[in-house]
Amino acid sequence: MHDVAVPDTAGDVLVERVAPEIALLTLNRPHHLNALTADMIDRLFDAFAALGRDTTCRAVIVTGAGRGFCAGDDVVDYQPPSWVPADAGDVQSNMLQQKHLATLVPRMRALPQPVIAAVNGPAAGAGYAIALGAHLRVAAESAVFANAFVKTGASGC
Repeated sequence: MHDVAVPDTAGDVLVERVAPEIALLTLNRPHHLNALTADMIDRLFDAFAALGRDTTCRAVIVTGAGRGFCAGDDVVDYQPPSWVPADAGDVQSNMLQQKHLATLVPRMRALPQPVIAAVNGPAAGAGYAIALGAHLRVAAESAVFANAFVKTGASGC
């Protein structure tokens, strides 16, 4: 079995082959319910790009490590990505980041392989969008879906 070469220095986005033609992408921050950091979002883009080029991969499964699928953006440890201008105010920085994040699901949907979300726990915010953006969702009894955007007056990506 071949592992897809995805740059990941932190180990928070894992891609492995669970069968010769099936890739498993695991969000790996279980101590934070797999909440997304800016670097993690960039690694998701990299992983989807690498999987899209992999002609031996026939299906992609996305799941979360531990008891959560993805709790959305990590609002506690979140730092703006390095590509956001240092002089950007909070509003401009947030808008740039939301525009970037809003392209993640269309990028995932554009993969030549079907994407299956194996929702093993809470899927909130961006995690909710990733789960709904998959071609198919398989939910464990522990799965919880939460559209947190509407509670804050923001759009749902």
